Amino acid sequence: MILSIFLFGYCLYLGWLWAHRLFREYPFTIQAWAAVLFGLTGLMWSVIPFAFLFGFSRLAHFYGVLLLSAITVLILRFVPVRFNIPTSERLPQGILISILGFSLLIFGMIFMHTLLPKDGGLYAGPGSYGDLPLHLGMITGLAEQKTFPPDYYFFPGARLAYPFLVNSLSASLYLFGMPLRSAVMIPSFFLAFAVVTGFLVLARTITCKTAPTILAALLFFSNGGFGFVYYLGGLKKNPEIFTRLFAFTGTTPTPNNWATKNLYMWNVISHILVPQRASLAGWAVLFFALWLLYRAVTRKDARFFMLAGIMAGLMPMIHTASFFILVAIALTWFVVYLFSSEDKKHYGLQWLKFWLPLILLALPQLHIWTFTQVTSERYLRFHFNWVNKSDPWLWFWIKNVGPVFLLALPAILASPRERLKFYSGAITVFLIAEFVVFSQYAHDNNKAFFIWLAFTVMLVAEYLVLVYQRMKGLRGRGTFLGIIIFVSVFSGALTVTHDFICSWKVFSDRDVEAAEFVKTATPTDAIFLSSHFHNNPVNALAGRTILCGYDGWTFSFGLDYGPRAADIKKMYSRPEAFDPLREKYGVDYVIFSSRERSNYKTGPEYFENRYPKIFDNGQMAIYAVSERAISLSKTTPLYQPAKDIPATLSGTGGGT
Repeated sequence: MILSIFLFGYCLYLGWLWAHRLFREYPFTIQAWAAVLFGLTGLMWSVIPFAFLFGFSRLAHFYGVLLLSAITVLILRFVPVRFNIPTSERLPQGILISILGFSLLIFGMIFMHTLLPKDGGLYAGPGSYGDLPLHLGMITGLAEQKTFPPDYYFFPGARLAYPFLVNSLSASLYLFGMPLRSAVMIPSFFLAFAVVTGFLVLARTITCKTAPTILAALLFFSNGGFGFVYYLGGLKKNPEIFTRLFAFTGTTPTPNNWATKNLYMWNVISHILVPQRASLAGWAVLFFALWLLYRAVTRKDARFFMLAGIMAGLMPMIHTASFFILVAIALTWFVVYLFSSEDKKHYGLQWLKFWLPLILLALPQLHIWTFTQVTSERYLRFHFNWVNKSDPWLWFWIKNVGPVFLLALPAILASPRERLKFYSGAITVFLIAEFVVFSQYAHDNNKAFFIWLAFTVMLVAEYLVLVYQRMKGLRGRGTFLGIIIFVSVFSGALTVTHDFICSWKVFSDRDVEAAEFVKTATPTDAIFLSSHFHNNPVNALAGRTILCGYDGWTFSFGLDYGPRAADIKKMYSRPEAFDPLREKYGVDYVIFSSRERSNYKTGPEYFENRYPKIFDNGQMAIYAVSERAISLSKTTPLYQPAKDIPATLSGTGGGT
């Protein structure tokens, strides 16, 4: 535990030294924001070159820390010190309070929804329930197995192409002894601070005023359309609808995510920042890179071109979607600002400082990881009208986005030319996302639409403040503004409240018991046969590979899981097929629980009669089926379940 805290703290300290030197003339909050991003991206990336040589081991981390230390020495030696904080960059108290308030809200949701131990199990929120086991499997798999570059831990033989660096960050802390829950939460706290600060600082840079900046943050983080109308409309027929919304089971749809009502513009906090760790990390870097690039273009500060390019180049394996969104915005800005440039040759040379590091850093990542996954025809396909199934195009967007969409056009028309140049990048992102699908699931395009929304709320907030000021002397202007804000955020507020108080058990105490046993009694590279359910404790908590994981994941990542899933069914239901297929896939252990019994309509008799049982806690039984597993089982007596199992996870991490 102490080593993990030292590693994390030391990287943040180095990040602070970089930020203090590079942003000496900026206020403390901006330096702290930059320090968090430098420290966390440094810890993510410094290990990777050495992991190719030494695996994801403590030795690789040692060399990674040395590399970061050497870079720090070079920065302190060669980067000149700047003084005098620009008056326009000072952040007013209202913005600082907003940063604190939204950050604390996200912190609270992360705390409540990350393996919270209670009621005989570990709990996650409604949004986190589906994604959390996926991320946990990468974290524990990296730390336990240490193989690099890794395969999918739920589909061995296929290179892990999902942007995994935010999980490698938690894996580093877990490897050095931090408990799994803390290893997930602590980096998320810092990344959430970076996202909130990044949005507010970028909005402040664009609007140059406090009120529009705070209002933009409220509209973005509490985003919601007219979904609440469906709840209000159903009160007469179904008076308990709000009771169900705030029930702790969390099984009712929310105003932001209600497929039967054609509502897909999820809430930023509940559905993106808390459950989707890659998006959380990607947005943290994205807002920082956008701020750097915008300042480089508009404030003629050329040093920011290169820094923005470096940060952008590091993004593909942090969050690939955010990387391509940034590229689309940067290309748009390059063209738009080119027309107003007096010296176009000089302008192009300045932009080279951005594009060269971006290309040099990003291409190897895209070649090693990304392009191996997106070759499926189900990626990158033309599809107009996003996920709209039944509504007219305009009404779909109005009811999903709310008053912000209605006010977008007048806000654009009222904006000065410089503001429209900034907004041009958002228009590009919206058009691309409206006509092209980038993943197996079309709804994943909301990651692009949310960045369009981030730009849009800045213009809308500025426009609302302008209208409010021009209504000076008219009665009811405050009520008018209050109604617009209320309608804009009410659905989002309902969704956030619902997700904050509701939770589902993702692992039982017996799941934790099984995972702890597997960690101590089986080889780290063992392959387990099981039914493909999403919250498999052997995969998520013990860091072991399972032959085929949850269908929603394998399909989403373009993996050809059909033949393997069929073979798994044969291995459970047809005894004569088990041995040849076990040899084919290198299976070491077989899991048998109520899931396998239900999914394959069979019992464990075949395994009971032929293979040693090494674990049985009444909920899950595990059989050793390979030669090495059987040999190891001779020294491992059958596990006897404890009477009372606390739902906690040890901090032993992935060992040395």
